[in-house]
Amino acid sequence: MKTCGIYQILNIANNKAYIGQSINIENRFIRHKYQLNSNTHGNKKLQNAWNKYGECYFKFEILIICKKRSLKKFEKQQVEKISKYKRYNISKNYDNLYGINNPFYGKKHTKTLKKKLSVIAKTRTGNKNANYGNQYSTETRIKAGHNKKTKLTKQQVYKILNIKNKTHQEIADIYNVSRSVITRIKNGSRWGLITNIKGDNI
Repeated sequence: MKTCGIYQILNIANNKAYIGQSINIENRFIRHKYQLNSNTHGNKKLQNAWNKYGECYFKFEILIICKKRSLKKFEKQQVEKISKYKRYNISKNYDNLYGINNPFYGKKHTKTLKKKLSVIAKTRTGNKNANYGNQYSTETRIKAGHNKKTKLTKQQVYKILNIKNKTHQEIADIYNVSRSVITRIKNGSRWGLITNIKGDNI
């Protein structure tokens, strides 16, 4: 699953943080780690700290899940919450980091780098995953657990769970969604934290 939002890389040794944004935070974490471990990261302050303390002193955390159009606003808010002495972010003007002003604008990863990133991504499981051990609030997990474009409300989901005498397709027709959506709600794989059920109750 791709998570769009704001994240931080926190140095637990001195409580300094790097704030960033991405439409795919999980992939961005992989890129950060690859660049930091290969001593090629664009942020020299963060790179120097990584070299000094080591990977075990850094936590990769998701702060906010939001839509793409809100990334800029929320990133700026999060950066400004931190004292300049407690952050690794270098730029003072975040309005100038977009489009042609972004250092990566117009550039592409080489095929070799893409292949390396792909290999690294496949090994980031269990305690090797950047999010391993992280605990997110129920609200954050609910937002991440269902499609942002869903047509259903929480109240409708509760009603769907209580329908016992209709097929999944019949329920889907009532709420103008696909049958698979109803099936996933019923078995808890969609809206799981809301439904809090296991298995199909029909």
